[in-house]
Amino acid sequence: MEMMQRLAKLVVRLLTYRGGSERLVSIFGAVVVAASILIASGWVYVLVSAPPPLYGRQAVFPSLTGQTIAEFVVIAVGYALTTAGIYIFHLNLTGRLGSKGWGIAATSIGMILLGVVVVLLAFLQKTAG
Repeated sequence: MEMMQRLAKLVVRLLTYRGGSERLVSIFGAVVVAASILIASGWVYVLVSAPPPLYGRQAVFPSLTGQTIAEFVVIAVGYALTTAGIYIFHLNLTGRLGSKGWGIAATSIGMILLGVVVVLLAFLQKTAG
């Protein structure tokens, strides 16, 4: 319990630091998002159970009870594409990316759709087996 309190105090101290606090908040946010993507993709399962890289010739394990390393990578890429597309779209809406608004918006929407399609196709392969 003491360790968690120290960690919480350290995080609060880093985020409330006056000099360069915006940069620290951005870095901290990026680390939290990256960790969330990895954990949601099954990183803990891959570390704990050491699954095979592939299931025969398939990247996706055909059941909800297991996962392959290739499936972890595919899902992580899908989540990362979707998250990056949402972030780029946000930056475009707030005007931080310059004057090429429609091209950037189309690219970010394409990234979002591609990421969602990748995750949905992997899910369909898992449930069809």
